[in-house]
Amino acid sequence: MQHSRASGWNQQRSLSRRDCIGALAVAAVVPAFVCSAPASARAPTAEEFKFDSAKLDWRVFQRDDFGFSVELPREPEITVDEVPGESFKDTAAEVRFDVVTFNVRVREPARRGPITAAEGPRLLDAMGEDIQKVMQGAGFSRFTLNGCPGREDIILHKDGFKGTYRAIVCGGRVIQASVLWLSRDDTDPAAERFLRSFRLLPGQR
Repeated sequence: MQHSRASGWNQQRSLSRRDCIGALAVAAVVPAFVCSAPASARAPTAEEFKFDSAKLDWRVFQRDDFGFSVELPREPEITVDEVPGESFKDTAAEVRFDVVTFNVRVREPARRGPITAAEGPRLLDAMGEDIQKVMQGAGFSRFTLNGCPGREDIILHKDGFKGTYRAIVCGGRVIQASVLWLSRDDTDPAAERFLRSFRLLPGQR
């Protein structure tokens, strides 16, 4: 299902290309905590919300328009945020449980052209630096996928809370797959399956 939300700022201003990169980076940092949950026609029951690895219904979630696929443990909630006068459009697919949140987020510039190859690494670093600071990150690594630059930021807390943010700049947009979870024998394999399943579709660069 898909929902759309819109809100305005009291003051609107034009963003330079540098300002736009900053806005994209800040807004893409911590989706599971700073973005409100999408509206739903039917809220999940207590039983559905409680994580049970034996009841997960894994399926491929593919977006041809954004050029990626990923496995999710049930049908996701889809949220589209278009802020009038803002610099970006945000589309997210999310599955939440009591101890795990799976999220795939696509962020596109709305008031300028696509993110360029030169801007990609700077944007990824801006996003990653915010994650490391806000979420008390434990490090990061860089990678390429289909020739597109990527960065993975890791969160490891003493209380067993973990997080992985895997972001790629591809096709002029940011695609970020993230999972936040309480580390347990049953949640760790689910988080790993989600992350390993992420793919860019053929031809995406």
